Amino acid sequence: MGSLAYDESEPTRSEPIFGSLDNDRVALIMRVEHRADEWRFRDEVPALNRREARCETWYDSAGQCQTARWYRETVRVSTQQRKIAKGNSLVLAVYPYSTAQIDIALFKRGSQKGSLDRPDVARLRFANEGEFLQWTESHPWDYWETGRHLVAGISRPKPLQDLRGKQRRPRESEPYRLVFGLCESDCQALARELARSPRGLTLLERVEKDRLKFWFRPATLKMKNIPRLSSGIKEQAEHLLDLAIRLALAGPVTDSESWFGKPVMDLAEQILTTILNNHNRVANHRDQRHTKLSNPDELPDKPNRDSDSDEFEEDNA
Repeated sequence: MGSLAYDESEPTRSEPIFGSLDNDRVALIMRVEHRADEWRFRDEVPALNRREARCETWYDSAGQCQTARWYRETVRVSTQQRKIAKGNSLVLAVYPYSTAQIDIALFKRGSQKGSLDRPDVARLRFANEGEFLQWTESHPWDYWETGRHLVAGISRPKPLQDLRGKQRRPRESEPYRLVFGLCESDCQALARELARSPRGLTLLERVEKDRLKFWFRPATLKMKNIPRLSSGIKEQAEHLLDLAIRLALAGPVTDSESWFGKPVMDLAEQILTTILNNHNRVANHRDQRHTKLSNPDELPDKPNRDSDSDEFEEDNA
């Protein structure tokens, strides 16, 4: 499976109905391991994915009681299983990769405490609702879980929050999908390690020297001029590589079993080329609009068939 459709992950298209039952879905979480001097995809672990409707009171700096209502994305596994441990990190990413959306959360044990044993919120003051939500997720134990589960929870996850109500362009027919990965250690540290590895440094060098093929050319088209990355995109190469690696740590979107044993950097390179192509296309369109405003007579009469290439000709052979 490898991923879950985003549309299926929303319990309702309208405003949240609090107090309603939550729906569990089975998610497969891709694990990575260090083997043969490389970080590789290992296997997938089944877990329960749930979107929870939460409602809590908090107190602002003036001592006034406020009410917070929000969705919380959670992934939970039994404490009896041995493949996911306390302190492991969940990586939640969104496909298509052009969204550049990713969230990370630690797996924690439940508090094993009733509501009366929680911290006294009435004694605390928060500047805003966001600070309160951050506080609920900052404990070494899960604020709401009381059963025998490990829970990775994300309040108002950035991927889902940013995508709600977002319209897709007509050519983007594929639905958004959620991809789940697991890091046994610090995901950010692992991403930095992979970026500084020989493979990561080689990718940066190839980007700088225009040796990384980042475009797609249909078999029926013959390319006269090889597309080049704009200087502005090259300046972002390190950041874009880091983003591609973190997205890759969530695992592949489809055919996940075929990736078992393959290096994480293989997928990171594929994602990087997609990100570079998208960014370069945007940069080219922006430059063309600027040229049109400044020198309208210098523009060609017709736009290029592909924004990443200067010239194409039909291959009728």
